[in-house]
Amino acid sequence: MNNQATPFSGFDLSGFWEDSDYARKEYVEPPPTPAAIAAVEAALGYRLPASYIALMQSQNGGIPARCCFPTDQPSSWADSTTVPAGRPASPP
Repeated sequence: MNNQATPFSGFDLSGFWEDSDYARKEYVEPPPTPAAIAAVEAALGYRLPASYIALMQSQNGGIPARCCFPTDQPSSWADSTTVPAGRPASPP
């Protein structure tokens, strides 16, 4: 019996992505087919996480609506203490 929760159950993805014509035109693709997922997994040599597949099936690509997060340290990226996601709070 599989007792794992469905990825993103209880999480509202409707506000996750930026809702703009630009984002839809430049970054959003049709959801991947099972065959496309299998081909990617075969090429990589491992299975993609179920949560990643669920996210791609919900919306395949786009611009996250919230791409910054607060930090306790000033950053070299901005005067505020909000750092773009994926960037270190201070240069290495």
